[in-house]
Amino acid sequence: MGLNVEVLIGVVTDGDAEELDSLRSELSEELALLDVDALEPVVEGKAPPGTRGLEAAAVGQLLVKAGPGMVLPIVRAVRGWLRRSRARSVELSIAGDSIKLSNISLEEQERLLEIFLAKHGTG
Repeated sequence: MGLNVEVLIGVVTDGDAEELDSLRSELSEELALLDVDALEPVVEGKAPPGTRGLEAAAVGQLLVKAGPGMVLPIVRAVRGWLRRSRARSVELSIAGDSIKLSNISLEEQERLLEIFLAKHGTG
């Protein structure tokens, strides 16, 4: 079995804590359908070791642990969730490298995600 990869996902909103919790729960339900080893909310104020903290007014973080072959399905699930509303923003971190997707065109999202995934051997 290969080494696990940790993907830190930050759901970002200008709304209140209730909206943030709702968005995080929605994304968590979608990610739970994937074959991941662990999916857990990150306790506020502490980013997992080896990751950068995510910057935003309100961030609901999820830590996903999975085999390296699951990075692409995880990113696809996040991308699908993100596309359902232009008001949604998300930040992905793998091995300390982060990408934030917010209010950009679908074409720009695709281009940035391809670059990000290629850097992590999944593109």
